[in-house]
Amino acid sequence: MHSTSLDIDTSGPDVAVVRRVLAGERDAYALLVQRHQGALLAALLPLCRSRELAEEVAQAAFVQAYLHLARFNSDATFLPWLKTIALNHWRQEIRRRDTVLRHADRYLDQMRSELPPPAAPERLAALTRCLDQLHPRQRDLLAAVYREQRQLAAIAGERATSVGALKVRLLRLRGFLRDCIARRLAAEGA
Repeated sequence: MHSTSLDIDTSGPDVAVVRRVLAGERDAYALLVQRHQGALLAALLPLCRSRELAEEVAQAAFVQAYLHLARFNSDATFLPWLKTIALNHWRQEIRRRDTVLRHADRYLDQMRSELPPPAAPERLAALTRCLDQLHPRQRDLLAAVYREQRQLAAIAGERATSVGALKVRLLRLRGFLRDCIARRLAAEGA
């Protein structure tokens, strides 16, 4: 007989639930998710610095744990094992994002080297007009980073986001400004 969420015993230890899942009672895994989701998110939030990323990492950890449940050591405790899986996934995600940012930075450096610098007054005027097109929150971010020269970690904390997310936003803003300036200078014949 297939169990439903109504007849899952919530009082048993995690090892008993794992055994039930391994015996074919797949719905029992929901109990492990319910038991440990809050604790896992609480552990991930300081690392991830955004609820969205923490939830993404937690979900991936639960999926990975389910797929490898047969490897779970029944002498161990489920939550630390799950946290280890989540931490490994978080590290992989950070490495992946860093790789993307490094490639983007190299691409920008290459593009900068290929563009001839226009005369400074025309470029400054074009930059001013392009900055006027940005949302005030985007202008504030650029001012904090470039005019005030504040640390990204401090800005990320104030904006409840990660440093990586800020780097991506800055990358996109620089790309928009570069393209906008190039369009304006081309239109003005500078």
